[in-house]
Amino acid sequence: MCRPKGDGGMGFRVLSKFNNEKCLFHKVFKVPHNVKLLVWRAVNEALPTLHNLFRRKARAEQYLLEFKSAQVRVSRGMAETVRVARWVPPIPNQYKINFDGAVFSNVDVVGLGVVIRDAYGQVIGSLAERIPILNLAATIEALACRRALPFAKELSIFDTVCEGDAELIIKALLDREVHHPEYGHGIHDSLISASEFRVCKFSHVKRVGNIVAHFLARRSKSGNKL
Repeated sequence: MCRPKGDGGMGFRVLSKFNNEKCLFHKVFKVPHNVKLLVWRAVNEALPTLHNLFRRKARAEQYLLEFKSAQVRVSRGMAETVRVARWVPPIPNQYKINFDGAVFSNVDVVGLGVVIRDAYGQVIGSLAERIPILNLAATIEALACRRALPFAKELSIFDTVCEGDAELIIKALLDREVHHPEYGHGIHDSLISASEFRVCKFSHVKRVGNIVAHFLARRSKSGNKL
């Protein structure tokens, strides 16, 4: 480009004019838009060439794979949550006591339900009783626990896990909240009973894992003890 004009170059005068910044600036903006777009796409590898199409397909497949992997992780997490909510048997040589309470306002009584099962899930004993109505649901659950522990002792069971779906009551038992004005007396009596066992642990379970005890509590509405 810098060769003499006689040798096929632009010549110094033309080259000086070509290198003028203002002249070059105007020339660039006189280029048609579609040409500028084509140049931009070429620089950014956005042209629909075989190489670029293949690269885009590879990226899309990678994104799809990552999405599917995320869905698998979510579904596994949901499955694990469901498994935690189900009833889980105790370890060998221990028994699990499940308790629950139910309110029957139309007959002014509440129901207490208890079921005791071994490590194989076999029912060792069940109970359904009703008592005069109480005002606080948590108090009903505390009394259900208080009834469940002596029932286990009646069956000569002394290695237990006592489980209910009332998180408030399970926490109160673990924290030994015996002075609570509403259900402290139920917690106190339950802890005294628990001290007479070789092993007595308290644990919380969701309602779906406590459905048998809940059914027994509802069943007590008939007035017949089980």
